Amino acid sequence: MTMPKYYELSRPLLELQLDGNTYGLNDAAAAIAQKLSLSEADLAERVKCGRSRLKDRLSWAQYDLKKAGLLENVQRGVFRITDFGRKQFGNLPPILDRAFLIQQGWGGWRRDEATPLPETPPQSCNDETPDERIDKAFGELETALAEEFLERLKTLSPRGFEVFVVELVKALYYGVGEVTGQTGDGGIDGMVYEDRLHLDRIYLQAKRWQGQVGSPAIDAFIGAMTRRGATRGVFVTTSNYSDPARRAAGEVRDRHVRLIDGLELAKLAIEYNVGVSVKRKLEIKRLDSDYFEEIETV
Repeated sequence: MTMPKYYELSRPLLELQLDGNTYGLNDAAAAIAQKLSLSEADLAERVKCGRSRLKDRLSWAQYDLKKAGLLENVQRGVFRITDFGRKQFGNLPPILDRAFLIQQGWGGWRRDEATPLPETPPQSCNDETPDERIDKAFGELETALAEEFLERLKTLSPRGFEVFVVELVKALYYGVGEVTGQTGDGGIDGMVYEDRLHLDRIYLQAKRWQGQVGSPAIDAFIGAMTRRGATRGVFVTTSNYSDPARRAAGEVRDRHVRLIDGLELAKLAIEYNVGVSVKRKLEIKRLDSDYFEEIETV
């Protein structure tokens, strides 16, 4: 079964508590997963912060129901159906979404929150939780930036690209690096040292190519590493790799060769803040229940 939208979980969450028991989010998630026959793949889904997607959606369903007065907290993280919720349950529609709650004007939901109230709530507001909408918007911005970043990399000179690659790998490995590429360099464009004594080296090959990188280029890089007695290398390109190239990198027993294509290169640079600056920072805050419990004991 496909993971239900968060508003599709509101009625099952309310129905679960008609048995008179109280539930925490974990117990409710386990019971609803079983009731809806959710698969292991469904349960393994995560939102960007790492939280279970099912629990994230249930928490927003719980929020809507509490705001409507259909659920209430009995203690930290534990909730139950209200008398009002029991009374109204038999009259509830199969899909208990915000449009319905706003229309009823129950609890904290006011009719003027939708002016005019659409017959069908907007898809973007109805299908995803606020956390999921933030993650989606962030992902779209990150993808657009990665594509722009990659196009800019392709305009660098070969030397400039080698300098960029060394700077990035330094950021990845927290090492000291240098560009060595020059005519007759034998396939090595740079090195990163993981220690100040320059004992542990990672060799680099940087290719600002438009076409696909094939196995001959990888074989040449491995040969250059072998001549230097190197065991680790990173091959970087602005394009991508053929399947034979990827096999060539993975088949060498005593050499570890990491291939990074253009899109991954751009994403790594963005993640490690190489060639990008912060436009603005947003803080997403949650209620600190521990704080309120602590001040009650003072």
